[in-house]
Amino acid sequence: MIRYRMNKLIRLLEKNDSEAINAAIASPRYVKALNELENLGCIKTVRSWGGDIVRVWLDNRYVSYQLSRRDVWLNRLWGFISGVAVTLAAEFLPNAIGR
Repeated sequence: MIRYRMNKLIRLLEKNDSEAINAAIASPRYVKALNELENLGCIKTVRSWGGDIVRVWLDNRYVSYQLSRRDVWLNRLWGFISGVAVTLAAEFLPNAIGR
């Protein structure tokens, strides 16, 4: 769920929708996602003396975060396709050889 919220925050910041961004910053559901993105260097934040986030903007590193997530899913897809191909080959190859 945290990855979903992180990606949603990145999309909001890309759109520069200030009302939605302010609502997300104020929501306690997005605190972990904001902290994770800040720790990864994807966003920069300005905090008040009380620790509340006042302003958020994207840093250049968010692109590499999104690409790395895409690479993970591509690897999973290729792994699935390879598994299906090996299973089919193991099923039909002995019959084709004549055993």
